[in-house]
Amino acid sequence: MLIPRFGVDAQVLTLGVDAAGEMEVPRTASQVAWYNFSALPGRPGNAVMAAHVDYGGVLAVFYNLVNLRTSDVISVIAGGKTLSYSVQQVYSVPSDHADLNGIIGAREGPETLTLITCGGTFDRSVRAYDRRVIVVAHRVG
Repeated sequence: MLIPRFGVDAQVLTLGVDAAGEMEVPRTASQVAWYNFSALPGRPGNAVMAAHVDYGGVLAVFYNLVNLRTSDVISVIAGGKTLSYSVQQVYSVPSDHADLNGIIGAREGPETLTLITCGGTFDRSVRAYDRRVIVVAHRVG
């Protein structure tokens, strides 16, 4: 995955859900997860990816995700082709109200890329952020 505005050039790995039915998360600060229950990039539907905002005390690959602007470009290399997506929307929701089924959407329809990371305030008592940052981008090339 490439996000030129922030110099991001990250490896994308395939993940799914764990035994508890929760979305698996990357195990390093530099990896991005593509979720195999979402659309494949370059195919109709919504391709969903997530990464950390920070990890183990270091800034992670999606640290600046909240600072993306409409029309910024995100590229994903899939099947030897570079697929470009234009940011349409950046927003955040309370983490306890994040409707992941609604965010993930269908595996059909227009080619869309949705990125998810943590945001807001870190609550040390529960070791979690109180918001989820969501970026929606549409395929342009």
